[in-house]
Amino acid sequence: MKYEKALVRPPTKSLLNCISSHPNIKYLNFEKALDQHKSYRSILSELGLELIILDEIDLPDSCFVEDNAVIFNNKVILTRMGAVSRREEVESVGDVLAEFFDIQRIQPSGTIEGGDIIHLRDNLIIGNSQRTNIEGINQINTLLDIQSLVIKDPEIIHLKSYITNITDDLFISTKKYSTTSFLHNKTILVVSEKEKAAANSLTIGETVILPQDSEEIGKKIKDYGFDIVQINLSEFQLCEGAITCLSLLF
Repeated sequence: MKYEKALVRPPTKSLLNCISSHPNIKYLNFEKALDQHKSYRSILSELGLELIILDEIDLPDSCFVEDNAVIFNNKVILTRMGAVSRREEVESVGDVLAEFFDIQRIQPSGTIEGGDIIHLRDNLIIGNSQRTNIEGINQINTLLDIQSLVIKDPEIIHLKSYITNITDDLFISTKKYSTTSFLHNKTILVVSEKEKAAANSLTIGETVILPQDSEEIGKKIKDYGFDIVQINLSEFQLCEGAITCLSLLF
């Protein structure tokens, strides 16, 4: 898929209160997070994307803009966050996207978050997780006139922490999802336990962005003709965030 723009929002110091069960969350360094977010923006810009930088808002998880909207086939669906404390984030994202798209919204009692959605050319793979319920998925299907592919796992927060795609036919996955039935005819690159964070990757053109220290999976990806960029997002990982979480691409 070809992207032209990236919507991002720098974190505020409230990031220190992000939703997280990470055992090392108390060590989060906000100044380091600011530097890492700046590096992230630089990579997106260097890869040819026009950055749309949202105003900062004093909400702990507001930098994770991917969760706020689903952009598919020139349609935008504003999500209804499964995490109630994050629902205030959505409207400010919608205000900016309304400059480019008509906007629709998930209605109660549906919940859905962008971190559960894998974008294919003509369809979506959606995680039925702790944050995304069946009602939310049904509404997405209706609004986008699709029949999405669903992976149900009530134990996880977001599907894309465990599997993402490089193309419609090439995926990076943890072992757990590498045998998903409707992916049986796809190529699945399985990450090792020590590189499991690399299951969340972001592909822009011919370049795949991976977390720092992803040499093993990076080599496999290069064998398929893609370039690799690695980035340190350690502070956002403490908030259980990842590479895709920090931008909305269109």
